[in-house]
Amino acid sequence: MRLYLAFSFFLYGIVKIPGQFSPPKTFTFDPSQDEPLVLAWHFFGYSRFYELFIGIAELACALLLLFPRTRTIAAICLFPITLNITIVNFVFDISAQNYSLLLTVMCGLLLWVDRKKLYGLLAK
Repeated sequence: MRLYLAFSFFLYGIVKIPGQFSPPKTFTFDPSQDEPLVLAWHFFGYSRFYELFIGIAELACALLLLFPRTRTIAAICLFPITLNITIVNFVFDISAQNYSLLLTVMCGLLLWVDRKKLYGLLAK
């Protein structure tokens, strides 16, 4: 599961480095004609810094997931990323809803496996 998440987020992160989203030149959203996906895609493409930041975060988490010793910190960092992706996919009706939900659940399961370790950190 850990290696599958690492592979998935390596791919997600690597495509953002050259640019996954289309930067809007001129954009007017018409809710009567345009799908919500169009609005989300243009929003994410608006800021190149944001796209690079998310891509680098996904790559860093993917690399951390490769090593059992850093698995927990990777899951802690990756969970809000996967949760955000899942929420955006559902709210903007992006077709990868089930897959993003699966990745979020998998990341949550990694945290669940390490719950005793995490409780120990929080109790101090």
